[in-house]
Amino acid sequence: MNKYSFFCDHCSFRKIINNPEDLDIFVIIPSSPIQKTIPQIDSLTKKLKMQSMNQPKKLKCPKCGFSNRPKIIKEEAKNDNIDN
Repeated sequence: MNKYSFFCDHCSFRKIINNPEDLDIFVIIPSSPIQKTIPQIDSLTKKLKMQSMNQPKKLKCPKCGFSNRPKIIKEEAKNDNIDN
């Protein structure tokens, strides 16, 4: 399971998100998909086809209200077989 780090540059609020229950203090800002390629007309169906991709989610800071994207914390592999 991934851990996420939320840091607000404006008010210096920090929160490490371990569980989905930790998201209850945040407001998720909805966003629309972004156009990925130039729209093209399909020669068979004569309809416009577009490819789009979703934007990363933004969370509103519970302290000041600014929006930021949470960053993924990569967990390092634990090696217990190291001899000192």
